[in-house]
Amino acid sequence: MAGNSGTVAGVDNSAAEQQQPPVGVSPLEPLDVDGIGAVGVGTALWAVALVAAVLCRDRLGSAGHSSWIWIAVVGTGVGLLALPYLIRRRHRPPQ
Repeated sequence: MAGNSGTVAGVDNSAAEQQQPPVGVSPLEPLDVDGIGAVGVGTALWAVALVAAVLCRDRLGSAGHSSWIWIAVVGTGVGLLALPYLIRRRHRPPQ
């Protein structure tokens, strides 16, 4: 197969690679997503879960789920650490 960039197992696929989208359909452009919104919402949800877990800590402890508080603490903390990084990355000059 050396030297046959347009063939795979003897089948010519060069026409498929050059195929244009149907008439009236524009090609898709990639989204310019920096992740700040997703991480912000996730961090807020972890913070709500933390408040709920702290308010219910007696019931969680008696049910053997006291670790849920620490899971919510870690989720909130990771989100709070990630937000400044994502904001800096958004404002970084393009390379």
